[in-house]
Amino acid sequence: MRQFTANQRNIYLYIRSLMPNLADVEEVFQQTNLVLWQKFDEFDPETNFRAWAFRVAFYEAANHRSRSRKGGVRFSDEFLAEVAAEAERQSDATEARLAALGQCIDKLPEHDRRLIEGRYAEGASGESIAAALGRPTRWVYKAVTRIRRALLQCVTRTLEQEGLI
Repeated sequence: MRQFTANQRNIYLYIRSLMPNLADVEEVFQQTNLVLWQKFDEFDPETNFRAWAFRVAFYEAANHRSRSRKGGVRFSDEFLAEVAAEAERQSDATEARLAALGQCIDKLPEHDRRLIEGRYAEGASGESIAAALGRPTRWVYKAVTRIRRALLQCVTRTLEQEGLI
């Protein structure tokens, strides 16, 4: 169940990459979730849930296209298969980058980590952080820029060490 919930955004974006019409995307997304829920007992937990969900979504999108007789943009099945494969590769790459970013954030000094989390996780403005810390706003922006550079270097190094770039 946790994997189902955690992958909802990825599944939606994957379907979005396959279909130009947002109404169709919503319909296929709902149908895909229904099929995933109904067939969850068939999923082997030793395998990749996201890959399985993407495969179900691909077939649901193909079924929807064959049932739909609307006008508009039509893509060949071969083209859509290529788009689907690329979307899956991009999703894997994004997941790896996010995992590396999480590791790098954990390595930050406590003060830097709190500053980054306040700015991005909590959505606080530079001005409000500066006021809370009793520092000039310019200092906050410079610190965030410095930390972001350090995180980029760390993520790049981590992905290189794992052979992902």
